[in-house]
Amino acid sequence: MDVADLLASLKTGIVEIEFKSLNLENTKQVICTLHESYVENHISMNQDATNETILVYKIESKEWEDIRVDSIVNCNLPGDK
Repeated sequence: MDVADLLASLKTGIVEIEFKSLNLENTKQVICTLHESYVENHISMNQDATNETILVYKIESKEWEDIRVDSIVNCNLPGDK
């Protein structure tokens, strides 16, 4: 998985990410984005693809989620089928 591609997709649309929860020791699936039309207060940020974590906005719960990159099991980028 290319983190730069993932961040670019999050900034332009909606992505489903499956990752291993460090607290619950199971996998979680979240539908998330960084697109300004979904993010309250239109907060924008620059995230580095080399960081160990990414910060995403969960659309359904309207909360932020910090995800460790090495815990990501799968992500459905727009155009993936």
